[in-house]
Amino acid sequence: VAFAAEVSEWGGRQSVSLHVKDMRPAGLDEDALFTSRRVYEKIQRGEALSEEQREKELPTREDFAAVYRYIRAKGTLAADGERLFVELMPKGIRYCKLMLALDVLKEFKLIYLPEGQTGFLAVTPQPPRVDLTQSVILRQIS
Repeated sequence: VAFAAEVSEWGGRQSVSLHVKDMRPAGLDEDALFTSRRVYEKIQRGEALSEEQREKELPTREDFAAVYRYIRAKGTLAADGERLFVELMPKGIRYCKLMLALDVLKEFKLIYLPEGQTGFLAVTPQPPRVDLTQSVILRQIS
């Protein structure tokens, strides 16, 4: 946690306030996070990936399952990509893998954004069986 201390005076009384400037989880590999984020942005721009980037950043079947199970276990989940990344980081899911998994799960309507609830995700009730290898998103990358 990075913070700034500030001394305030009001009514002849002084008090100290702490203003949080930045907060990150312990053990976060920032270089890996930012590298993975840049690869995701590259994908969104339609740029080609190197073989190494594809191996590191494209989600496996196990990654899809871990993301899906996590969201299903939470019910309706109030989280953006970065918060989900922090929660799934211990499972070894890189930022790009997570974001692509979310994109593909939404593509197949396995998860959805509940109406009127910005920043929320939920698992579709009685989702259809799908073949993730048929994803348009993944096919455009490969």
